[in-house]
Amino acid sequence: AAAVVLKNIALSDPAREALADQGAVQALVYNVLRMSTGTSPYLREQGARAIGNLAVCDAVEDRIVRDNGVFALMDLLYDTSEQVVDAALRTLSNLASNPTMRAIFIAEGGLETLKQTILTRGEDRFQQSGWIMCSIAVDTELSDYIVEGGALSLLVTFALSSDAQTQEEAAWALASLASRPSNAIMMLQAGIVNVMLGLMKSNSSQVRMQALFCIANLAVHLPAKADMGRVGALEVLIANVIELKDEGTLIQTLRALANLAVSDENRDIMIRKGAFAPIMRLCNHEEEHVRFEMGRFLVNFTHNQGCVSFVLNNGALDATLALLRSPNEALKREALVAAVNLTVCISDLEPEETELLSVSLIAPLIEVLPSDNVTLQEQAAWALANLSTLHENQLRIINLGAIDYLRHLNKSPSNDMHAAAGKVLDNIGQSLTPMSRRALLPAVRNNTPQKEEARRRRGSRLSREGFFMPDVDA
Repeated sequence: AAAVVLKNIALSDPAREALADQGAVQALVYNVLRMSTGTSPYLREQGARAIGNLAVCDAVEDRIVRDNGVFALMDLLYDTSEQVVDAALRTLSNLASNPTMRAIFIAEGGLETLKQTILTRGEDRFQQSGWIMCSIAVDTELSDYIVEGGALSLLVTFALSSDAQTQEEAAWALASLASRPSNAIMMLQAGIVNVMLGLMKSNSSQVRMQALFCIANLAVHLPAKADMGRVGALEVLIANVIELKDEGTLIQTLRALANLAVSDENRDIMIRKGAFAPIMRLCNHEEEHVRFEMGRFLVNFTHNQGCVSFVLNNGALDATLALLRSPNEALKREALVAAVNLTVCISDLEPEETELLSVSLIAPLIEVLPSDNVTLQEQAAWALANLSTLHENQLRIINLGAIDYLRHLNKSPSNDMHAAAGKVLDNIGQSLTPMSRRALLPAVRNNTPQKEEARRRRGSRLSREGFFMPDVDA
């Protein structure tokens, strides 16, 4: 009777803490659960439920774990009474947010117990087991047990549930696992991409968002890039962009597409499906995170030298200039890396393309040189180094007053900065008379061909990363 009373009283945080202060946790653990052989199934069930009610309060949760409540509850998972097992499982589910509880659960073989009972005795047990497993999957210290312990297929089973909350929790757990490179191949073999594509059709926006997170995280890893092209993931992602979905969906969709755009095969699909121009039009979107991911996409797409003419005809230059004008340095950085990529083969482009890039980019790039941000200065200098390989651009750079800035940057203690500024000055020096060269230019350390080749092309710092959105407002 006391256990029933405690269960009914423990329904508010003040009551829960007061009960815990009076020793209710120890009493329940030791007198009801630990002495299960001398108690009735009903009393064990009510005791487990009372602890479950207490566990809702974070302050009491720690006491339950500290007072060996997890061990006692796990013992009840083998009880002969189904009602007792259900009560114990629900209480363990309430405790699953506690990292110590999760570690104990794994150490005591709880995962194997879940695998044996997870699909039996109704939807409630299914959901409680699923929440425990999802909580373990997002624990970076324990998530390997899910994959290595053969429980990945059970998370897939949860994701295929008809219950939206269970789907959301499973997709959340799978998205966390997808951020680990070591999990990529096993997740692909388990058919996770197709499962997530199915969830992206859900009526629940939360389910769709977690599925997108999972796709975007998987898309970082090399094995997944080709797999997603084969199973039709690109078409689904592209449709999200063309249909101009909500901001959250756009951000995660662009994350995924940016991660996938480093593959030649995926770029070809994106070109055929008409994805590039609609993505470039997002350069003026009101949400900075959307513009940032659009910038990452542009950087990764233009990493391929053979697509410069295509991207110039489909809005890449306008998008680059729009980001370059932003006061947000994260957006500006992506624009500058894109400018480096667009100009790296400037001499191989058609004359009208060369002229368009030169006239459009040189002045905005020079405006970045006085910046206090060394990364921005360096990228701007490398883009100018590419552009300055053409004689007419050397004169433009001189006439726009860049020499003093470049001379200053050439003295930078940063080797990369010194090399980039020095390359521009070297190129300009080739077009000057000896007297003009001495008047305008400093003595510039020579760059070796190997250094120039290594630095000439720049990839985005985030081009192969981005499991979670950076804080571009910082």
